[in-house]
Amino acid sequence: MKNEVMLERSIKYNGKTVTLACRPLFVAYHQSAILFHAITIPFEMKKEDFLLKIPKGSYTIAFYWKSKPYNIYLFKDYNHQLLGFYINIVKNTSIDHQSVTFQDLIMDIAVMPNGEYTILDEEELPCSLDEYENGTVKQALLELQSSLPSLINKIKFEASTFKDSIEKLHDP
Repeated sequence: MKNEVMLERSIKYNGKTVTLACRPLFVAYHQSAILFHAITIPFEMKKEDFLLKIPKGSYTIAFYWKSKPYNIYLFKDYNHQLLGFYINIVKNTSIDHQSVTFQDLIMDIAVMPNGEYTILDEEELPCSLDEYENGTVKQALLELQSSLPSLINKIKFEASTFKDSIEKLHDP
């Protein structure tokens, strides 16, 4: 498993594609996937007083579903301590033997370990949230906000089932 690579291809709203090499933890082809990615470049998610820092040496466990309008990234540090979550609103997710590809719909939710969250990137929308993508992004955000605590708990539990695999893969 350590040598297997699966690509994450995020097609941005402007048409640019960002590709990351990941390690598959679980793949149900054409349905769902869970991928591991080591963080080599630190970054932050910031809005007003909200700040989620993802340092070099940490990692993400990314969850993708063909049937859902989002994917979720759980971030942990080098010592496997939870840093937070990032939920990406998406469409047209496809999962095959070599890659997970999706269209990024700009809007995101960043979540701290204590459940505090913020909605990111609304200022980047080409129109109002109500009009954007015929209201589907707004609907996805509302549904996510109403189910966020239970969804986060489910993701934490699912990620914990890959502890042994992650310890073998995570060698910063």
